[in-house]
Amino acid sequence: MNYTPSLITILSLFLWGCGKDPITVQKNVPKDYEGQHLRWTLPDGWENVEVDNNMQMAAFSINDGDQNYKFTISTFSGGGGTDLDNLNRWFGQLGKPPANTTVLANYRKNLFFGTHTFQFFDLTDAENSENKQFFTAILRENNRSWFFKLEGAGVGFKKQKTAFQGFLSTVRLQGEPDELAEPSAPQAVSAAGGVKIARKTDVPPGAPPPPSGPPPLPPGGLPPPPPIPPEVLEKMRNTPPPSIPTQIQKQLASVKTPAWEVPEGWKVLPSTPMRRGNFSIQGEGGGSAEVSVIRLPANAGDLQSNITRWGRQVGISQENLSKNQPPVQQLEVGGSKATYVVLRGPERSTCVAIVRQGEGTWFFKLSGKNSLVEANRTAFEGFLQTVKF
Repeated sequence: MNYTPSLITILSLFLWGCGKDPITVQKNVPKDYEGQHLRWTLPDGWENVEVDNNMQMAAFSINDGDQNYKFTISTFSGGGGTDLDNLNRWFGQLGKPPANTTVLANYRKNLFFGTHTFQFFDLTDAENSENKQFFTAILRENNRSWFFKLEGAGVGFKKQKTAFQGFLSTVRLQGEPDELAEPSAPQAVSAAGGVKIARKTDVPPGAPPPPSGPPPLPPGGLPPPPPIPPEVLEKMRNTPPPSIPTQIQKQLASVKTPAWEVPEGWKVLPSTPMRRGNFSIQGEGGGSAEVSVIRLPANAGDLQSNITRWGRQVGISQENLSKNQPPVQQLEVGGSKATYVVLRGPERSTCVAIVRQGEGTWFFKLSGKNSLVEANRTAFEGFLQTVKF
């Protein structure tokens, strides 16, 4: 049988397309970058251009009258460095002096757009608008990070913030739905500056607001509590704290402690049946941070309850957590999937990796003062990569 050249070409394209993974797109088809796909919707007036280097997966040009701006997307395996390292890199490109953790807290915001939380940085200068300026954002998911950067100059650059954040709200990973449509997931509602997630505690439209405080006290106030007898106080002082039930101790002790490599400078402290790993990190100013590895039963609280508890430990209120949910990343620890979250309070921070294995849950936790935790995050995340169950 003879085939015409046109028919051969069509068959070749058909067979080649069958071997590719399908990807749903909205208005444009992003290129494949090491098997990592994103999809998005371009704002009006954004045009594709050639990338500048191998780290970039896409680049766009934005024309606004007499001004031209550039937008790029880059991706890296892992976290792509600490937020402080990235901020100092951008500061260097803008001719600014290096920043510390206090400056970082002023520039970084955790904002929710579309279906993801981004670390968002507004690097504009109202007093020197003619100089180069940036809007940047970082998305960390599935042990990979994506960097979104809009750069330009001029008084009109600040106006591009809305389009930049609108673009972020359309970003989706391969296989991810356009909306959070799961029955158990809360519905998205509009909010100033982006989109937030409506929570169970939110008041439905038209419903009366919940009480703003505790019920009023009776006239004259509450009566004073009865005094504790001295003999009861003495007994309380001499009574040791309750121990872990024997059954739970046996269950905890029956599970083998994973192996790991201890980073340089970490002091190894005695372990317990529940705290399998116990370390101390000394800071230059006399402060210290601690690292613990704890094994608990599998029903050791859901993720949101744990985040609320850890948030209280570092001074983050429930109201603050509701408005600024920390980004939850997916890592691999010891060949198992892990959930990783970083919480930064006014003075203290904590980083926690959660690994569920069989009938138990492992918690790897770094906590201490903000500056000390930030300085040791890389070592802690490197420690997680050495764990072997």
